[in-house]
Amino acid sequence: MNSNRSDPFSESPKRMSLVDQTSRSDDTTDVINVSAALARMGGDAGLLADVAGFFLEDAPELMSQMRVAVRDQRGAELAHAAHTLKGLASNFDAVFVQKLAAELESRGFAGRFEGTDSMLEELEREAGRVEQALKEHVLPLHRS
Repeated sequence: MNSNRSDPFSESPKRMSLVDQTSRSDDTTDVINVSAALARMGGDAGLLADVAGFFLEDAPELMSQMRVAVRDQRGAELAHAAHTLKGLASNFDAVFVQKLAAELESRGFAGRFEGTDSMLEELEREAGRVEQALKEHVLPLHRS
């Protein structure tokens, strides 16, 4: 993990909101760890681009599934979609997405929906940052 980055696993979702609003910029270099992701794929930039494509294709649908699950208070569906997004994000060490998705997964299993709307908004912002980072830092690797 990048030593210049705070450890989001030690921060509560409420604290992460404050961090997001005050110190996170539009810069995408701290959103994913490209070198770790590339190493995880055995140095295969094509495979990494394919996995990035899965995230880019699946994340919007997973976010939609989570919004519907929260609206309809269907905990198992929230947990499943959040778990899937967490797994996709883990390929790139997208720790803010992982942390938020893990919390939503836990709340889904517990059937606790209070505060999930704001968490979903934050997750959507962070997933958007991951999407941008993948487009800027991963997809060009495959083209070069």
